[in-house]
Amino acid sequence: MSPRPYQLGQRQSNADDTRQRVIAAAHALLLSEDSARRFSVDAIARRADVARMTVYNQFGSKTGLLEALFDYLAEAGGLPERVGEALSRTKPVDSLAGIVDAFCLFWASDRLAIRRLRALAVLDAGLGESLYSRNERRKGLLRSIVQRIAAAASAAPGRTLDESVDLLFTLSNFETFDTLAGSTRSAEETTRLLREMALAVVGAAPGVIGA
Repeated sequence: MSPRPYQLGQRQSNADDTRQRVIAAAHALLLSEDSARRFSVDAIARRADVARMTVYNQFGSKTGLLEALFDYLAEAGGLPERVGEALSRTKPVDSLAGIVDAFCLFWASDRLAIRRLRALAVLDAGLGESLYSRNERRKGLLRSIVQRIAAAASAAPGRTLDESVDLLFTLSNFETFDTLAGSTRSAEETTRLLREMALAVVGAAPGVIGA
């Protein structure tokens, strides 16, 4: 006899709860002192009060867990919703401003965790490849927006498409945001500066947004 629907639902609910508990434990450990040395599957399992194999059953590998943690940070930081809203804007220059804002607000949402997670990518080849793929997707979004801006422009752009995309990609990087924000500049001010620089790349003044 096959399991009853409510039993299957309960099992899925328990699995989801366990998954979220492991991600929360990884997040907390990432924020702790000396996280680079202490961050391991064993340490995460102990913090989540689950067996080591439970972590592997849920995520497949340490890389899979780190990717899930990055997705968790992105969701918590509102990135998917803001990117979707930016892309839905009619004017491409508005979309560009929205994309820059979306990533800046994401970088600011859990800055220390994101900084440390990206540092772990240097040591974890799988996570490094995952972040590279995410970066390429962001670059693809920027390229499509720049192409739309160029198609709508009455004059030829002052730089090539590749140059514009590379500049915008750099301006929307976490490392750029983190360096510019430093320890004193607010997220709002940092976002405003990066947005203005991004608009300057495509020859648009801040006042044209929403015009």
